[in-house]
Amino acid sequence: MIVEGTQTQPGIDGGGSEWIPKGGTDGGGAAPAEPKNPFGMDLLYEQIPQDEPTEEIPAVTVADLAAFSPQKPSFTAEPAGLGVAGLPTNVIAGASEHTVAGTLFDRPVTVRFTPVGYRFDYGDGTISTTSTGGAAWADLGQAQFTPTPTSHTFASPGDYTVNVSVAYTAVVDFGVTTRVVNGTVTANAAPQTLSVLEARTALVDKTCAQNPRGPGC
Repeated sequence: MIVEGTQTQPGIDGGGSEWIPKGGTDGGGAAPAEPKNPFGMDLLYEQIPQDEPTEEIPAVTVADLAAFSPQKPSFTAEPAGLGVAGLPTNVIAGASEHTVAGTLFDRPVTVRFTPVGYRFDYGDGTISTTSTGGAAWADLGQAQFTPTPTSHTFASPGDYTVNVSVAYTAVVDFGVTTRVVNGTVTANAAPQTLSVLEARTALVDKTCAQNPRGPGC
């Protein structure tokens, strides 16, 4: 708000300190002559609003996100959910960026989770960490039973319990500001049993489709 007017100074034109709005009267009818301004200009008085104090939002730690659960990764294996001993089995984990809404520090927030790392425990004592969840052979333009960044070759046939987990980075959106969380949050896929079969070969003159009763069919 801007208030405009003139002000007499002590000892100037009558001496007293008096605030007279422009165009106003002194109560006696006619408007009095404006007092002489020693500064050569009208004085402007401006009331400047003060910023309201804002509440400081603290840093967010991984422990603060205990109530926020990122999505569990999906799990598939090729070929056809099985494995063949001595040949690469293509294990694929699926995860993508997503958001989870909730309350943190008594404020409504949205947490954005972004996958940045994957851990594959193949169940035979081998563990692999990668920056990708993998992809199908067809999507990679590769033939079946060829190595991929997430494939594994089992030495022996049998049933193996495979565990896959994904590490997410997190960013918390408070509406008025965001906080990047140091560290990562981990989500685990449900353990799955992978059957690894033994491949047997036989020299035949016809395929199994042509002779279903042939050797190895």
